[in-house]
Amino acid sequence: MKKVLAVLLCLVMVFAMTACGGDDGGSADGEVYKISYAGTVADTTSMMIRMNEAATKMNELSGGRLQMTVYPNNQLGDSVSNFQQMQENGSVQMGELSAAALSSFTNLYHPIFPAVPVQQQRTSF
Repeated sequence: MKKVLAVLLCLVMVFAMTACGGDDGGSADGEVYKISYAGTVADTTSMMIRMNEAATKMNELSGGRLQMTVYPNNQLGDSVSNFQQMQENGSVQMGELSAAALSSFTNLYHPIFPAVPVQQQRTSF
């Protein structure tokens, strides 16, 4: 269910971005924007099938100015390296990311175990 909501949210954002352009569908310079989508699941899964459909729709609605290339099967790396690429050099603009992958970047993401040094944690109740 969460994946379906994520895809729907992506499509809403795509439609919102295309609606922000002028009457001609964009700026006069005709600049093409390329998006790399880093997928971590097989290209035969419903998630990747829908992302490929979204990429096609983005291209159609933008008149070819918004081009998304979908890379399934960890072609650009695993979730952690994809997130690093999004942050560091922007070579990946979109991708799927789990909460488990986010937890490797900070110890503040553990709701059960707060970021407190071990000697200060309560061991008995």
